[in-house]
Amino acid sequence: MTGPQTTRRELGARIRAWRQRRHLSQVALADLAGITQSTLSNYENGKREPAVSTLIRIAEELDVSLDELAGHTAGQNTRTS
Repeated sequence: MTGPQTTRRELGARIRAWRQRRHLSQVALADLAGITQSTLSNYENGKREPAVSTLIRIAEELDVSLDELAGHTAGQNTRTS
């Protein structure tokens, strides 16, 4: 299945992977990003998609670029035109 739900799950999996690489608990990252642990859990499980501003804060706290967090690789063209 492809579509928004898959994309949310993939994004959530990347957030979780980076959080674990940084040895942060959900509670710790949520506190740093200014969200609740349950909200972060919903992002990681693909149940909700973070707002761009929240995603930026998460990326900043994980010390990872938005491109990396979104799964874009170097040289990958995201334009459709």
